[in-house]
Amino acid sequence: MDVSINTSQIKILQDFFDDLSSIDQRKVFMSAYRKAAKPLIAAARANSPTQSIRKSIGSVEIPERVGIEVGSRTNTMHVVYHKGKYAMSKVWYAHLFEWGTAERFRKLSRKTRSGSWRGVSKGTGATGKINRTDFFLNAWNSTKDQVDNNINQEWFNEINRRIIKVNSKLK
Repeated sequence: MDVSINTSQIKILQDFFDDLSSIDQRKVFMSAYRKAAKPLIAAARANSPTQSIRKSIGSVEIPERVGIEVGSRTNTMHVVYHKGKYAMSKVWYAHLFEWGTAERFRKLSRKTRSGSWRGVSKGTGATGKINRTDFFLNAWNSTKDQVDNNINQEWFNEINRRIIKVNSKLK
């Protein structure tokens, strides 16, 4: 059984990519990475423990490098309605749910004149603990192969889109 693979199209794509400027090459990579990371983002959103973290999960380009960061974006604003007011707060606490926290305690201040501890309602100072959820790690483990396979395919697709775009401008 003879198997032959036609690599002439790949050679054309490679030549076209090499002729692009470094800025356009970076755009091709960024677009391919963003599209390849979509299954990971969808899985992380599905597994996220809270609504606000679900809204903040996405991808951000790394400045001056060819790469993206996928996770909870710190510049995502979350609108909260509390005590009759709308408040904007940044969502940055996804790492607390991913790794969990130890038992936390409030620092006890001095006693007031009435003899109670100021700032502590029950006197113990315990504020609780966040249990580890591993929501992002589970999302990565379930979509790792899919993301790896999509990167090359999206790279070729993006170069094809660029070729079509250039050809349409030339007509």
